[in-house]
Amino acid sequence: MRAGGSKAKGNRFENQVYDEIRKLGYWVRKNKGSGNAEDNKGDLETYNLLIECKHHKKATPKLILNWMNKIYREAIAVDKYPILIVKENYKAPLVYFINTNGDLEDIGYDVWKNAALPLEKERIEFTSPPEIKKDAPWYIG
Repeated sequence: MRAGGSKAKGNRFENQVYDEIRKLGYWVRKNKGSGNAEDNKGDLETYNLLIECKHHKKATPKLILNWMNKIYREAIAVDKYPILIVKENYKAPLVYFINTNGDLEDIGYDVWKNAALPLEKERIEFTSPPEIKKDAPWYIG
């Protein structure tokens, strides 16, 4: 693969997710230079979610855990729920989240778009402390 090919592949996947969410009629914002600026965390943002998108040749459990830990810390800091969307070469994307038991869980990307994304019609208010969330989406802890 040519130099910069991995980054381009990741950017294309991020743009694909952004376009699909937007096409479904949900508010979504693309964070420019995600992860670089102090106030610009994650790749994408909806009312309640901070989303990190990764397209990788082989996503090992260790990589997934590292990515999830990063987006979790960033999401909690801005009162959002962390979502990690991972696409491996030649495989359907998976959406990773922390379930109501505090465990890392995944569902298919298409299932997430159809079953979970409809919860993004309005902002869910966080309570204090931020780890305890009021009216959390059914699939997120």
